Amino acid sequence: MKHSIRILILICSLFVSFAFIKSVSFAESSAPLSLDQGHKAIVKIFTYGLDNYYHLAQKSFGSGIIVDDRGTILTNYHVIADENETDLPRATSYQICLTSEIESAPSCEYVAKVGATDKKNDIALLRIIPQSSLSNLW
Repeated sequence: MKHSIRILILICSLFVSFAFIKSVSFAESSAPLSLDQGHKAIVKIFTYGLDNYYHLAQKSFGSGIIVDDRGTILTNYHVIADENETDLPRATSYQICLTSEIESAPSCEYVAKVGATDKKNDIALLRIIPQSSLSNLW
């Protein structure tokens, strides 16, 4: 039964991912992505947290895929969480890197917050925080 649920979640995730590649572009416009622009949906994720000396340090990194035009990212739980922690620590931040051109380096000027997690099934959703929202923080 548990195996069936995991397979169903995986199939749904893949379906959403492939549907997204054909229909959404968060980084530039709301115009549909062509198949040769699928790289724009893939993101690099860097997870930062406080070390034992309360310095900000990189804890992990991985990848994810943008699944809607609001900047929701589907990734794995192990990408955003430390294996030694029982819960996500409060002082964790997520740097998101987007690629606009396949030949160029990704732009890592985005941050995200956790939307939902499922540690048991190793799935997490992040939401990119729009840059205009960041200016309201200060």
